Amino acid sequence: RRAEAAPLRKAIKDAEAKMERLRVELDKIEALFHDPSIYDGAPERVTKLGKDKARFTAELEALEEKWLTMSAELEEAERV
Repeated sequence: RRAEAAPLRKAIKDAEAKMERLRVELDKIEALFHDPSIYDGAPERVTKLGKDKARFTAELEALEEKWLTMSAELEEAERV
């Protein structure tokens, strides 16, 4: 039973690592948005950062939902 849950545990661990990387990237973007000098440069950079933030946020939310589902499946598999 434990061996059967191993791939699920690995998928959860991989998802956690990716969520952490996305959070780091989002923090970097937030830091840039809080720097007033970014708004003095090319507006395309601010636009690109906004798009990246939206994409990373959506990816993080989807990954968090997947992580919750996999965690519930793992809990159920280990309970049986």
